[in-house]
Order: sequence, then structure tokens, then C-alpha cells
Amino acid sequence: MSFMNIILSFGTWHLTGNMTTVRDFQKSAFILATNSVLIVGGYNSNSSLSSTEKFLESNKSFIRLNDTLQPRQFHTVDRLSNYVVVIAGGWSALQTAELYDPLLGISNTLINMTAPRAAHTSAVIDDGSSSTTKVLLVGGRDPTDTLVTGDVFDSTTGVFAAVANNMTSERYCHTATAIGNGYVLIAGGMNNASVDLDSLELYNSSSNLFVPLSARLSPGRSYHTATYIPSIQAVLFVGGFLQSVPLKTHDL
Repeated sequence: MSFMNIILSFGTWHLTGNMTTVRDFQKSAFILATNSVLIVGGYNSNSSLSSTEKFLESNKSFIRLNDTLQPRQFHTVDRLSNYVVVIAGGWSALQTAELYDPLLGISNTLINMTAPRAAHTSAVIDDGSSSTTKVLLVGGRDPTDTLVTGDVFDSTTGVFAAVANNMTSERYCHTATAIGNGYVLIAGGMNNASVDLDSLELYNSSSNLFVPLSARLSPGRSYHTATYIPSIQAVLFVGGFLQSVPLKTHDL
């Protein structure tokens, strides 16, 4: 394998074993029930992958799991509080999502989103309750265009529903960050002309609406990261690209 993986423990880095499969553009989620990290799909230089594996912290090793129902890259993976893992979209702009059961180790349900999307972002909606049962999917690409739409999956109903309005700008390779009280902050990305965006929008789960914000990133960026810091109620944006040039700057 061409990858050597490392984990952070008590402020130091430790080498672990290799993954069972070479992969890029994969997604992962921490599974509390099994104290492991689920790794899903990706690309192996030839094709999209349906393979999955998990990393076990107990012996710092990777174990191959059952395949997903469809191969995926540029997809999203989100774990809800009821242990449901939502694996959604991906290239080539799949309209399907599947529900993974970490206790059984299988994807056992295939459902449709309201639209195909890949290179989108997602966020588990934190409404302040003890359970999180909804995940928001935002933007991305379909086979011909960049998307302005959003989908919300509710695991209590088992279906996707469209956000009631569109974002003010189409975007992909952006970020979507849950900031509590049912809000998700959507930032940056690229539009249909591959221009890096500086715009911000807020998703309000109580109204199921996107709300444009007057604040702006400086500069615009795509492929960046966004991390919510609860102690100061702020989101830290780091790195990414501006006009194909890597950034070392941040926004707060």
C-alpha cells in the first residue's frame, strides 16, 4: 500500500498499519458504538470504489468490511446519533444514498435524494436536543451543472426532502458547518464558472430555508476546511485554493 496512516494521541503522532486498499477522495466517520473509524469509497487511480474498512484504535489496525451498494467518490458520510450512517451521492453524480449499519457492518437500504449530486458538502444538524437525526446536503455538481439546491435527510422518516429555497449562488467544494441551534454555515467553494467564492449563507432548520449573509470571506476560497469553535462561537476557515493557488491564510 502507498499510504502510511498516523493518529494523534496525547499530543504525539504515532504510525499505524496501512489501509487494506489504496484510496483517494474517500470519506470517513467516527463510530462511537464500535470505537472505530469507518472509511468509505474513494478512488484507486482506475475507478470509484465500493470497498469499506474500519480503523480500530485498540490495536491501530485496519479491517476490510462489506462493500457499499454502489461505488462512490466525492460523496459524503455522516453519522447520526441513532447510529445510522448516511452515505450520500458521489461521482458520477449519483442520486442515491445508502444507510450503513455499523453494528451489522453492512449497507442495507438504498434511497433516492431529490437530485443527483457529487462534490457537495454535508452537516449533521445540531438543534440542541440530545439526538441528531437529520443531515443537510448542500450544493455540489450534477452531470451538467453546479447546484444551488439542498437536501435534508430525516432518519425518523427515512426520506430526503428538498430545502424550501435555493442558495443565492451555486457552489461545490465549499464547506457546511453545523454551529448549533439548528443552523449550518455554508462558505466559499466554486461556482459554475470555477470562480472561487467569498460568499456565506446560513441554513435555518426551523424554517428549512437558506439565508444569505452580508459577511464575506477574505479572500474567497475553495477546498478549504471550516471548524466551529464553541467557546468563542466562531468558525475558523483554513487554507484551500484561490484561482488554483494554494492558500496559507485563514479567516475567523
